[in-house]
Amino acid sequence: MDKIKIEKLLVSYGFNKSKLIIGRDTEVFSEVFIKDNKEAYILFEGLINVELIDKYQKKILWFQNWSDNEILRYNINLLIPYKSSQVNRDEVNKYIFKFERDSHICRKIFLDLDNENCIDLLPFNKINLSKSDVNSNSLKKELVKVLHTDNIYQELIKEDFDLELIKKELLSK
Repeated sequence: MDKIKIEKLLVSYGFNKSKLIIGRDTEVFSEVFIKDNKEAYILFEGLINVELIDKYQKKILWFQNWSDNEILRYNINLLIPYKSSQVNRDEVNKYIFKFERDSHICRKIFLDLDNENCIDLLPFNKINLSKSDVNSNSLKKELVKVLHTDNIYQELIKEDFDLELIKKELLSK
């Protein structure tokens, strides 16, 4: 996966390559992917470091303070791609821990370009799920087999089950 693949994925989900502009001509970001003028993804460029991430956040904050678009202003995501094969993994993990959980100014999503499964982290990406052919009778049989008793199963399916009764039953086995 590379930057071009991320851009193509964004376009395939209806995001248009655009610019973040204040007023008529004050350009904040020259390359942004925007959908329905409600959600934006900015692709981070450069080596990951605190100063550069802070610089992006300051520009986003500046846009938020001066933009008239109430919806877009608070729905900006910063995609931070990196290649795990080319960076110090411990250093990147520190940045992920520090920035990814902080959604104060914008969401920051770190994408490992060496890992194709990393694309599943994107909130708009559809994940294909397959339905299992398990019916309720076979599921019940499997649970009773694992629990070694039907009593625990019967208690668990109640809306207000008795945890103490379940503990007692499990500990008696």
